[in-house]
Parts: sequence; structure tokens; C-alpha cells
Amino acid sequence: MRNRWTKEEAWAWYNDQPWVNGCNFIPANTSLKLYYDPATHEESKKLIEKEVKLAADVGINSFRMHRLLPRDVWKNDHDRGMEYLEEFIGLLDKYGISLMPVLGNDCVFSKPDENGNSVSCFVGAPVVGWRPDDDMNNWAETEAYYMDIVNAYKNDRRIYAWNIWNEAGNANRNLEMISLPLINRVFYLLREADVTQPLTADCWGLYKQVEGRYNFETGLDPIELAVCNLSDIITWHYYGDLLHTKKYMKYLMEKFGRPMLNTEWGHRPWGSFIPSTLPLFKKYNCGSYFFGFVTGPYFDMTKVWGFIRDDDRIDQNVWMHGIFYADFTPYDQDDIDALLEMKEVLEKERQGKTVKK
Repeated sequence: MRNRWTKEEAWAWYNDQPWVNGCNFIPANTSLKLYYDPATHEESKKLIEKEVKLAADVGINSFRMHRLLPRDVWKNDHDRGMEYLEEFIGLLDKYGISLMPVLGNDCVFSKPDENGNSVSCFVGAPVVGWRPDDDMNNWAETEAYYMDIVNAYKNDRRIYAWNIWNEAGNANRNLEMISLPLINRVFYLLREADVTQPLTADCWGLYKQVEGRYNFETGLDPIELAVCNLSDIITWHYYGDLLHTKKYMKYLMEKFGRPMLNTEWGHRPWGSFIPSTLPLFKKYNCGSYFFGFVTGPYFDMTKVWGFIRDDDRIDQNVWMHGIFYADFTPYDQDDIDALLEMKEVLEKERQGKTVKK
């Protein structure tokens, strides 16, 4: 069984990888549901490949993704689901794109009331988000689901890292650290399985970012600190402006001294832009996965979150996330130019490493 990587091991691994110029990818002109449906699979695959090729064309070299294999497909059509998953990972590899799968998630926005109706529990709401895994009787199936995928790819070079949990403590779940027992368990299971890729869970503090700032005096919440102390590499989310992005990044660098990747950023109304933020991350050797890619009929990223729609201090008319319309027209050419410039930089670095070898 592997232990948590030492800082030296983490840096040795990180320095041997290409710098991550990635994005959070959700198909916009189709859906994973359609991809995993045999009746619509072939057409959906063609549509996904067009978006994947577009990503590669602008220099994206890694995707971070949730729900790679829908749980109902895994339960009800297992072999076909695993076959389609392998096909998808192979498609990414064809275009030189690695994958950071996300397993668990606290970004849950509702809780069923006594009548079965959905009650909002996002930022500022009075209720706590609920997951089926809050009942330990459901853990066995969840563990089997996660580990079936992990064991299939635990030695696979196409998997960049395992993102064990997204935004632990979101949906008002942070104070009682509701998810931490299962998070600990999943970290343990992957280490027991001797996965060769690093493990990580994000710190995020979204509710502290409404003003585009971070409360450094308070520091990380207990659950954020706990998941960072489990992680081989540090992953973090921040949607604020350039100045506060830099402050938060340096705070985490000094606190942990491990390789870092920002796995969610990019929020135009809050001043988080690709042309300014991407070079900052490259300068400080912090990998990058901005949020969103194409916006379309199956994934619309253009509107700001509901809890800031009445904030008259921000421009509600600009897209929040996303860089391409559904027809692949750029929303802002400056975004594309910045990505292409970074693609050129990374290609020169790759050629330099090849010559040295």
C-alpha cells in the first residue's frame, strides 16, 4: 500500500509532466447521457470528437471531468459502459489530451423535503446539501463504483491524476465536515490499490469569493485543510480577480510547498480572464484548468450564478464561463489568442526537453 507522496516525490512526478493547460470539459452539443445510450452513441461520439479536436487545436492538453461513467449506466449496462468509457479516454489520447477524473462531489444544490420536493441549499441557503452517501449503508455500492473505474486505469498514463473530491464542504456541509469520513475512505482505497497517479481533493471557499477576495486571516476551513493534508498535489478553485488570485496562490504555495493546479477558474463578472490569469499560472508553475469550453444546447455557461444575479456591482451582460459558441465561434478572440500563445510556448518547451534527452 502506498503512503501519501512526499514533497520530493510529488515534485519529481510534476516536473516530469508537461505543464497542464487544461479546462473543465462538459460536452455542449450533446451529452454524456446520449454518448452512453447505444441508440445515440455514434452520433454523440462524432459531436464530442469535434469539441475535443477544437480543444487540441487551441492548445488544451488535459480535461478535468465529473461523471465520466454515469452511475446508472455502470449499474445497468456495465460492460457496454466500460467499453464506451475506454473509447472516450482513447479519443482524448488521440488528440494529446490527458484526463483528471473527479470521483466525489459536495457541489450539491438541493435536499429533498418531507414531500420529496427539491429545496435549494446553495450559498446562503438555510439547508444543508444532501448526498445518498450521507447514509453509510450506501457506501459499499459507491466504493464499488469508484474502484471499478480506478482499478481499470490506476496504471494508465492517460490519467493525469485522481481528483478524489470536488469542493469538500460546499452546500453548507463544511462545519460538520459531513463528507470527510467517506473522503478519508476513498483516499485509503486508492492508496491501497497502489494507483500510480497522484491523488488530490480541492480547497475552494466559494462563499468567501463573492467579493473576489479570500479571508487569509481566517485561513482554510477545517475540511479544506483536511483534504489538502491528504493530497499528494494541491488543487484549488478561485474565481476572483488577478490580484487576489495571486495572493491566494502564494498563500497555498507557502503553506504546503507542493505542486499546485488551479482546477476551476475563469469568471468574467468577477474579473477572472484567460489573457491575464493564464500567464500568471504559467509564471508560477501552477497548472491550470479554467472552467468551461463550448457553450451550447446541452451546457449553457453564459449566465452568472443565481446568488449574484441581483448584484448591481457586476456586469450581468458578459458570459460567466465558456470561450466558444456552439458553432465554435469565439466569444472573445483575445481568449483564443492567449491560448494559442501558450500552446506555442509549451511546444517550444517540449522540443527543448526532447533535444536534451
